[in-house]
Amino acid sequence: MTKVTMTVTNLVNFGINSINSSDLCPVENTIVVTGVARGGTSMVAGVLYHLGVPMHAARPPVFEDNNIANIFEKNSSKIDEALAGYNQVNQWGWKRPMAINYLDKTDEFLRSPRYIFVFRDILSIANRNEISMGSDLLPLMNSAVSGYAKIISFLEKTNSPCLLCSSEKINRYPENAVEAIAQFIGATPTKEQLHHACASINPEPLEYLKVSRTNRTHGEIESVANNVVTGWAAWWSKDEPAEVEIYLDNVLCKTVLADGKRADLAGKINTRDGCCGFQIEIPGEELHNKTSVRAKIKHDDIDLSGSPVLLE
Repeated sequence: MTKVTMTVTNLVNFGINSINSSDLCPVENTIVVTGVARGGTSMVAGVLYHLGVPMHAARPPVFEDNNIANIFEKNSSKIDEALAGYNQVNQWGWKRPMAINYLDKTDEFLRSPRYIFVFRDILSIANRNEISMGSDLLPLMNSAVSGYAKIISFLEKTNSPCLLCSSEKINRYPENAVEAIAQFIGATPTKEQLHHACASINPEPLEYLKVSRTNRTHGEIESVANNVVTGWAAWWSKDEPAEVEIYLDNVLCKTVLADGKRADLAGKINTRDGCCGFQIEIPGEELHNKTSVRAKIKHDDIDLSGSPVLLE
């Protein structure tokens, strides 16, 4: 008779479970990270990245490879051809929330797929989408429920190994989550890889918050000299001049349109072919030693690069 030792740890809900899984992970396989958009898939993809799983064209902080996504979503006739290139390595990972809409296709075409489904409470998902996308809350909550229904429907019929992870529990128990993910993908990470994978788990990573917005902006304060503020600013997703607000000691002082021609910025991504420069004069009587000069695009919450400038 086998004696089973029970401890309090056995009763803890770590938010990790699996179906169709076994201890043996084939050498050649594909790890798919998916779930409802804004549900924590980037965080889990980051764990794979730090555990050493090749992610091809995916890069931090979003870890999304749009090349393979476009093949599945726009040019299905070339799936086999594209995957032949990706399958040059024994194992690779791919994160795509939208994949929940065509899981039957990924199950058919991917080599030994192993799925990591990330779950997050629907209010958090809707709130994040409302902040990042400017959409309405209740339709976003309905969309999240619909997305989870698609995942559950797939789980009920697939024979592929699936790891189910709670985003909230990953943040609470990062070491346990990393260990479970490493085991699921058949990895034997070094202590350094485990450390970086755990350290990458962050509920609100700054860089992700910046790049995941539809109203994303970029630009820079380049100088504050002789009472003149100079720089550039532009929207990432809109081809219209950005309105830049200048603040002195956090009080709005002036607004300027960033539409000046800048030949040095013409080749930079999303700069309206260089028509994004600005220059504005600030009354000398409003400037003094230690004045904080800030600049941001109107309706954005994040300062331009180099802002604030502290006058000396």
